[in-house]
Amino acid sequence: MISPDDILSLLKQNGMTGVPYTDDPQKTASILARFAGYLVEENEKYNLTAITAPEDILLKHFADSISAAYFIPQGGSVLDVGSGAGFPAIPLAAARSDASITALDSSEKKTSFIAASAELFGIGNLRAVNARAEDVFHSSERGRQEFRERFDIVVSRAVATIRILAELCSPFVCIGGVFLAMKGPNAMAEITEAKNAIFKTGLRLEKALPITLIYNDLTASRTLVVYRKVSPCPPAYPRRYPQIMKNPL
Repeated sequence: MISPDDILSLLKQNGMTGVPYTDDPQKTASILARFAGYLVEENEKYNLTAITAPEDILLKHFADSISAAYFIPQGGSVLDVGSGAGFPAIPLAAARSDASITALDSSEKKTSFIAASAELFGIGNLRAVNARAEDVFHSSERGRQEFRERFDIVVSRAVATIRILAELCSPFVCIGGVFLAMKGPNAMAEITEAKNAIFKTGLRLEKALPITLIYNDLTASRTLVVYRKVSPCPPAYPRRYPQIMKNPL
C-alpha cells in the first residue's frame, strides 16, 4: 500500500515539491496515494500495467511521469499520446492543477479507466479521448479543428521510436510548443535515426536531458528529449498507421 507520505518522500528526493513540478505537494500526494490503490485493484481485472510493485509504481510511474511537468508552461495545454493506463497524464494532472491535460489512447478499456480515475479522485483538469493519434485528423473536420497544432506540449512515453513519434505527435503541437519524447538512458541512436522525420514535421531538437530518478536505494535513468515546433507540420502528416510503419520518414 502506498501512502501520501511515501509520495511526499518521493517528491522530496527528486526535487519535485514545488513549481514547476507540483503546485500543491500535499494534495498531489493524497490524490496519487488513492489512485495507486485503485490502479492495483483495477489491474487485477483489466491488466492495465505490468508495473504493480509499490516501489516501482512510485519510481517508474509517478516520478517518471512528473519529471515531464518541468516543461509545462503555467496554464498550459498538454496532450499525452498513447497514455496507456494514464502515464504520464494522471500524475501530471494531479501535480499541476493549472494545466489542462488530455490523455489519448486507442484502448477503450484504458481511456475508460483514466476517465473513471479523474472522476473518482476529483482530477478536474484531466480528460480522456479514445482514438488512435493518426485517426484524429482523418475522422472529421471537427477533429482537425480541435486537435491540430492546439497543444503547448505533447508528451509520449513507451509508445514508439522517435522517428515514428515525430509524425504522430508533431501535428498536435502548436508553433513554438514542445514535443517531449520520454525515453530510457540510451536515446542517442533514436535521436540520430529521427533527424529526417524531425525536419519534415516542423520540429527542431532543443536538448536531450539525462535524468536520474531516485526512491530510497532505487534509481532509474531516463532521457527527456525536447523538440521545439518551429514551423507548421505539413497537412499530409500524419499518414495512416500502416503507411507510417511501412515507410517511416
